[in-house]
Amino acid sequence: SSNLIFRVSCSHSVRFISNPPWAKDNPDRSCATNPDSLFVLYIPLDSNDHGLYKQHKAVLSNARYMHRVTAVNALGRRIQKEKNMNAEPINTHSNFEPAIRIVCSWVRRSGQFGDTYPVTIGDIGTHQIVCPFPIISAEWTISTTNIVAGFSPTSQAGSVIPVTAAMLTSQEIAFAFTTPGEYVVTAIIVSEFGTQFTSNTFVVTGPSVTSINSVTASILIYNDANGNPWMGFGRPGSPGIEIGADVVGDSIDDGQLCFIQLAQNYRECMDTSGWTYDLSTNGQWILDVGLTGDFIYQNTVVAISTGQTKWIYATDAPGTQLPNPATSSYLAFLVGEGPANLESYQTFLMFRPNTGNSVWVPIARLEWGWTAMAQLLNGVWVLSETYGPENPVGESLNTFPQWSTNTAARTEWNRRIAQTI
Repeated sequence: SSNLIFRVSCSHSVRFISNPPWAKDNPDRSCATNPDSLFVLYIPLDSNDHGLYKQHKAVLSNARYMHRVTAVNALGRRIQKEKNMNAEPINTHSNFEPAIRIVCSWVRRSGQFGDTYPVTIGDIGTHQIVCPFPIISAEWTISTTNIVAGFSPTSQAGSVIPVTAAMLTSQEIAFAFTTPGEYVVTAIIVSEFGTQFTSNTFVVTGPSVTSINSVTASILIYNDANGNPWMGFGRPGSPGIEIGADVVGDSIDDGQLCFIQLAQNYRECMDTSGWTYDLSTNGQWILDVGLTGDFIYQNTVVAISTGQTKWIYATDAPGTQLPNPATSSYLAFLVGEGPANLESYQTFLMFRPNTGNSVWVPIARLEWGWTAMAQLLNGVWVLSETYGPENPVGESLNTFPQWSTNTAARTEWNRRIAQTI
């Protein structure tokens, strides 16, 4: 179907969407009584031709008024339709206006069929169907599943807000792309005049991760500044792992980089009576708040501008404090459950554009971990069974970190049945 604006004197049968004063009296006859009026015609074509017409031309042919349109049908084929009208045109030019259009906050103007716009990952845009007549139903199709309606991280919880089926059948939808690429957003509506659709194409940009690497150190037993013994992957001032990433600002918008780190902890100890105790996340990934208590790891945020290359860096030295060996009622401490089941960490590299409504989105992740046992032998803590992957390398990805608690909330050891570690 097509909405066309004509300034013509006509004698053919038409259907009016917005009726001029004379339409009621002469809906199917000449409008010569008011030849200079501007009015809107609804000219139906057959059902396979629904779609928005890219262009149309009015030409004179054998003293008859011919309307020619180039359209895209439901199968994506370009077709032409010609309709002879027993009318003498006042002029040979007519303005085309699509029946529906998408108004998108990303482009700050009405989108037209086939338009292409740039946008950045993490930028939440609102898309609204604008239609001059009542809509019976609406549906959105988006040519990628890599979209979110939001992401809400705090130190207590972090969760993705998905794009739901209900959102995809409303007249307005808001979401952000999470991976670069070229994607099409299509609005399909059903009205009393049939089915119509319009689309916008978005070229989605985002920063490129050139590398995300790490350097690991040794697992050791050491004394802190107060003389307390620890078993650790590294130690304060000499971390067990150093993580760094090179990032190129390939997005059209400036933005920020940060790390978010999740942990899957397992620690166990045994006392002199044979009772064991564990401090575990039970296989659940939780937020590692480190020493800062924030969801942004170590409170480090790095600004990145379009065209820049930036380096972002973080360290960690996880460990567990051991009792004074001279008075200890514990015989052994275990971190992880051996090489096959490490105490594990996921360090996510995140990006957020500096736009009005944006969210953090993941662009890379590095996985690492460690396991070790400390045993009290002859009044001395002795290290054994240590393992940790050497210098693990990360990869680009778009999986979001999600959590419902943090490491600061997991401090209570659970007593279990007596057994030997």
